[in-house]
Amino acid sequence: MNHRRADDDEYASHPRTFRGRQDRFARRSLLFAAVLFCGAAAFSGCARGTSRLAVEGNVTIDGVPLPEGKISFVPLPGTSSPTAGATIKDGAFKVLQAKGLRPGSFRVEVRAIRAAGQTVHDDLSGGVVEQMEQYIPKRCNESSELVADIKAGERNRLEFALSEK
Repeated sequence: MNHRRADDDEYASHPRTFRGRQDRFARRSLLFAAVLFCGAAAFSGCARGTSRLAVEGNVTIDGVPLPEGKISFVPLPGTSSPTAGATIKDGAFKVLQAKGLRPGSFRVEVRAIRAAGQTVHDDLSGGVVEQMEQYIPKRCNESSELVADIKAGERNRLEFALSEK
């Protein structure tokens, strides 16, 4: 009688055996890992080769540097770029190149809050808190009229002189 053992190469590679299924699983896993690795490498390669640009500048309100706030750059139609933003501190902001913009035109939104000079009841804490207000006009954020053109090969330094009126 010719009995076959599980460790016999001819018999073990048969797809209906346990070892054969292990081999197929290992090959598929290796193929999946290779595809995943190549995809990740290609994607990260694309990210390194992007044309993102740093953007920096100043924001003043009524001639005074904006103490604190946020600035956002939203791509206008025809501009292929992600939205980007930065914190404004003492009037200055900087969007680093790694998180920067691609060349094109952007709607600029500036937001800042300050104490409104009133107190209100806080439902969460049950206490009294100072009421805050957005004091930058809507024409500079929700309905922004501000536009910035970001250009490749240039230092993108922007100045925004806002008015509360």
